[in-house]
Amino acid sequence: MKVLESTKGTGYFCTARLSVTRRPGRTVARIEGEIDNGTAPALRRRLANLLRPDTGLLVLDLSGVLFCDASGLSVLVTTQNRASELGVRLRLAEPPAQTALVLRITNLDLSLSVYPTVRAALADEGKHQRAAPAYPPFSPPPATSTSPSR
Repeated sequence: MKVLESTKGTGYFCTARLSVTRRPGRTVARIEGEIDNGTAPALRRRLANLLRPDTGLLVLDLSGVLFCDASGLSVLVTTQNRASELGVRLRLAEPPAQTALVLRITNLDLSLSVYPTVRAALADEGKHQRAAPAYPPFSPPPATSTSPSR
């Protein structure tokens, strides 16, 4: 496994690490740490460098992600968009419960291919599998009446 230099942000404990394994036609990139405003720019660049027309399949192993904010979601969406332009299939694998919940609440789990394991992401032959929900489906709280009661 080739380990790229750590992506370090400017915040306190703001680090991410990207480990890459390449095989003909497919690449697995394991992200560890936090994907936030401090690490997102460098991570976005490193993921963009992995996208080549001959890649075929890029699996992002999210099992080591400790935290993912809106900047991190932006990295995932940007990477998906660039992958589509190049004809590369992008799949997310093993998102931790908190990240899976954020993907579900934002409905990004409907537009990004999310798999329960790296093995499932590599083995799938075009059948999109959703990761088993870590939490029940998100439902907004019921509306409450603001009119005063007598």
